Amino acid sequence: MGAPSVRARRLGVELCSLRDAKGLKQDEAARHIGWDGPRLSRLEGGRAGIKTDLLGELLDLYGVDDAAKRDVLTTLARAGARRGWWQTYKDIISPAYAELISLEADAKSLRSYPDAPRPRTPPDGRLRPRVNLCNQHGVHP
Repeated sequence: MGAPSVRARRLGVELCSLRDAKGLKQDEAARHIGWDGPRLSRLEGGRAGIKTDLLGELLDLYGVDDAAKRDVLTTLARAGARRGWWQTYKDIISPAYAELISLEADAKSLRSYPDAPRPRTPPDGRLRPRVNLCNQHGVHP
């Protein structure tokens, strides 16, 4: 598994908070589903997936009875296991760029802000000598 997707991270954070709310340690919860602690740690960090039947066992252990919450977490588990289109190109794009694409793919909205207006140089070029004079004396305008 490459960089964790937003869905996998969200599932991990939710599972970690449910486990903490129940007062369980990672090793205890992991043993309940036949895993070891580091594997559950990878799941909670978004770096490992989980099958839906094991997820159901964890949710039972954590006392999650709300059907809507269980559905959301199951959907996150399924979606987190799917490969993104960019993972086909992992040998030609950098991990940082793959991470950016992953974040954009999972985003609900994307915003763009225009560049800040830049001060214009007067047509007679008076600003340039002033800047050069300041630089000569070690003063930064």
